[in-house]
Amino acid sequence: MRWDTRIIDSLVRLLDGKGAEVSWEASNALAKFAFRDNYLHLDNSKAIISSGGVKHLVQMIYFGDNYLHLKQSALVVFSYIALHVPDSEEIEPLKVLIWASKQVYLTRMKRCAHWYKRPKAG
Repeated sequence: MRWDTRIIDSLVRLLDGKGAEVSWEASNALAKFAFRDNYLHLDNSKAIISSGGVKHLVQMIYFGDNYLHLKQSALVVFSYIALHVPDSEEIEPLKVLIWASKQVYLTRMKRCAHWYKRPKAG
């Protein structure tokens, strides 16, 4: 097991019920692993999936009502994973991203705004 995979496993464990701030910090760290500028972003995205991170990210996106920053951070990581591993059987990116696109407070995020732009008619 590579060292970065062990770190990803540890960060995914921190997503689950360790408190909003700990989960937020863990999801921000996972975003750095899954970001496209990271040379190993594809391997890291797959490691997040295999560690069970998607389940926790989806819960944070849907149910983090009192913690907008937590929802946003989880959405960023989830979107990176959906971008890099769209055919994964473990995730259903379309369902989550369609839901998120209908949430005004999530579509106004500067980091994700370009994902929700619709082409102008005419």
